[in-house]
Amino acid sequence: MARWYPQVERHFDGHAPGVKSKNFSVDGLAVVALFFESDGRAPFVVKNPKGGYPEFSVPWREGTRLRAARRDELLRILSPLQRVPDLEIVGAVLEIDRPDGTRSQIWKAALKVFVTPKDAHHIIIPFHRCKGEVMFPNQNFQHSFAQIKVQPYSRNAETITATDTEAVIKAPGTFALTGEFTISDIGGKPGGDAHVTFDLYLASMDQWAVIRETIPICMLNYDRWERGEKVELEDAFFFG
Repeated sequence: MARWYPQVERHFDGHAPGVKSKNFSVDGLAVVALFFESDGRAPFVVKNPKGGYPEFSVPWREGTRLRAARRDELLRILSPLQRVPDLEIVGAVLEIDRPDGTRSQIWKAALKVFVTPKDAHHIIIPFHRCKGEVMFPNQNFQHSFAQIKVQPYSRNAETITATDTEAVIKAPGTFALTGEFTISDIGGKPGGDAHVTFDLYLASMDQWAVIRETIPICMLNYDRWERGEKVELEDAFFFG
């Protein structure tokens, strides 16, 4: 899976569908089911495998038939996306915590994000609908966040508010996007760049905002990855 899917991704221009795998045993044989996530990142643009013109196309399924999307179908997808806010990643950090007395690794990610809404409507983000993951390609490491939250980056923020279940963005401002998951500590960890993905569900407009970040490893601390402005996990007001 870790080697196969990057080969599939290369056939897409920009975002590729997310994929999750599940292993089953049927009559003593190993069966792998693949679930491709088509929401949140559409439309998907594929490259012409033969090269030449047209260089790209947007696949469109009609029953069991697959064809290129028409203009009206593309407009139907793209028109609502014009309301999706602009998200600028100011800083990002990923860190491993190993609590004393346990054999666990707690992976914690925090992104400092500046958001600019496209109109005056409030943006509502319910946390239970959001998802994300950390992946290291070709290293057989892919884990989903157990919980995700959006919090104002400043305690006295007026344009962004949050509760335990949702965040409301009223105007431009900066928020902390955080996620974590726990795995067994078997004495090792992946190396190199970390690939972090967040899919934020914007309930007020029934759309998804997708964030993909590649975070390089910190050479002074091999349990930490960081990029951009320095982001301390405590500043996210989530893990403290």
